[in-house]
Amino acid sequence: MEVTLDTFPFQKYGTLPGKLLSIIPDAYDDPQLGPVYKIMVGLDQMSLVVDGQKMPVAPGMTVSTKIKTGKRRIIGFFLSPIVKYAKESLAIR
Repeated sequence: MEVTLDTFPFQKYGTLPGKLLSIIPDAYDDPQLGPVYKIMVGLDQMSLVVDGQKMPVAPGMTVSTKIKTGKRRIIGFFLSPIVKYAKESLAIR
């Protein structure tokens, strides 16, 4: 999982590695984002290097996360609808 601090652009300062510790099974409706899930993340490091100085992660900072759910090749991504259609059309009905 990659965690980005919204205060510092990840393109310049990078991300913090972390692990998903828990996820609440029920989504709640956020007025701006729609349905969202609350998660708890454990960070592997508690600071980010910004302009040569360590900036500690502090309570109240907003973050964004990217959760990697698996690996998939690009060719498989584009071919999957075709393969699915071919399997469905060849199935015995």
